[in-house]
Amino acid sequence: MTNDNSLACRIEWRLIEQSISKSWVLIGLNVVLAVLFAVVYLSSGRDPNLVVLVLAPRLAVSFVAVAIIFWLIRAGEDWRRAHRGPSQKLLVLQEALILFTHGATSTVWMSEQDYSINGLTMAGIGAFGAFSSVLAPRISSAAAIGRVALFTPLILFCVLTLPAYWALLLAICLFALGMSLAIAYAVYRENVRQATLEEDLAEARLQTERALLSDCLLYTSPSPRDRQKS
Repeated sequence: MTNDNSLACRIEWRLIEQSISKSWVLIGLNVVLAVLFAVVYLSSGRDPNLVVLVLAPRLAVSFVAVAIIFWLIRAGEDWRRAHRGPSQKLLVLQEALILFTHGATSTVWMSEQDYSINGLTMAGIGAFGAFSSVLAPRISSAAAIGRVALFTPLILFCVLTLPAYWALLLAICLFALGMSLAIAYAVYRENVRQATLEEDLAEARLQTERALLSDCLLYTSPSPRDRQKS
């Protein structure tokens, strides 16, 4: 049976709480990039219906992610502490939904003949993967599943449709996936290191307070001779 007070459990709990507080960054980034690319493609003369087809799911999944975070917050700290597993799964789900929707809708912009549009789309996805890797990862499974969910639709598009320069596009996509995973893992390890340091400091502070309290009680408690006199 796992000890809930073990260092590993305390670090896991701290990372989950940080994921909840930092999840707004990923949601906000998704909304900003969705609107930005919608404006770019509209200004370049793309079909407005396609722009809506891409923008609507990205905004909708952002609202779903917000609902998940609000639910976790309203559930309370005691519930999250007692249900670390479900809390972690919900956080992984909301990140995977955002990234998969972003990647899947990006295939709408991909063209079998237009290499410039494909390159712009790949650049946008690569930037989103890199930025989200730096800003978001607090849970290792979310970092890995989210990045795979982001790039898988584009990989499948290149393999199944074989657009112009498909091999180069596929190589760029795989490279961006690998870099995003590497960045996400490095950021995750740094978050673990920071959480471990914070737990060590909290434990040292607690031990110091206990030692001071023990010394205070020892100093103020009457000696056996004083008790006999009284």
